[in-house]
Amino acid sequence: FLYRSVGALLPYVTGVAAASFFYIALADLIPGNRGRVSAVRALAQFVLVLAGIGTVALLHEGHG
Repeated sequence: FLYRSVGALLPYVTGVAAASFFYIALADLIPGNRGRVSAVRALAQFVLVLAGIGTVALLHEGHG
């Protein structure tokens, strides 16, 4: 029952989870991202993460 209810959201949730793991891995590999960051840099990172999620969504729509 639950799978049928949220089955349509599964690709998006999987994409967000993958992007989150990718971001965490990159944050650990790039020492400059550790610690305090300015509000502008944090906003830029957030926008880039959203752009990545948007790219995954657009690519998914193109193949669907």
